[in-house]
Parts: sequence; C-alpha cells; structure tokens
Amino acid sequence: MKFMIINRSRGASYGDGDLDHSKHGQVVMENALAKGHIEACYVLLSGGHIIIAECENTAELAKLVRINPLFKASDTEIIPIEDASKFLNAYHAGAEHFTGKEHLPG
Repeated sequence: MKFMIINRSRGASYGDGDLDHSKHGQVVMENALAKGHIEACYVLLSGGHIIIAECENTAELAKLVRINPLFKASDTEIIPIEDASKFLNAYHAGAEHFTGKEHLPG
C-alpha cells in the first residue's frame, strides 16, 4: 500500500545546522529515491517534509518512518493513499459495497 508520511518540524534544532549536515541529508534522500525505497520527497517550506512510499507491510513502514534521522525532531503523520484512478475504478465496479453500512448489525 502507498503512504504519505508527513513530518512537521517541532522547532527543535537537530544536527549542526550547517551545509555539510544538509548535504548529507540530501545524499541519503537521493539514495533512497534511486534505490526505490521512497517514491518522492517534498520539503515543507514551513519546516518538515513529505515522503511518498509504497510499503508491503507494517514492519517496512515502521522501519522507513523510524529510521528517518529527523524522526525525533518531528511530529509524524502517516496517511494511506491510493491512485485516484485505481480507487475510482474499484468504486465504480462495486459501488453497492461502499455504503459504509457493511458492518452494522442486521
């Protein structure tokens, strides 16, 4: 499943705050992109970043989230996402099953 992982800065300083530290972070991010560990990474101008990644299980997701060197200085939100076209195709194919009432007692 695909996830949007939002890391918002808590305002705490992390690392040295110098160019070498920033360049190292860029190398780590670009390596993760090149290896396919993440699909995309965006920076939040207000502080923080968004990662788009596909994970096969919760262990893979937890590893990706918690291994982030900025994890301790961020508030992290994980949102499952799906390609809109794929979702709409599934919805149109079985719209009667998307009532929200499937689990109510009869």
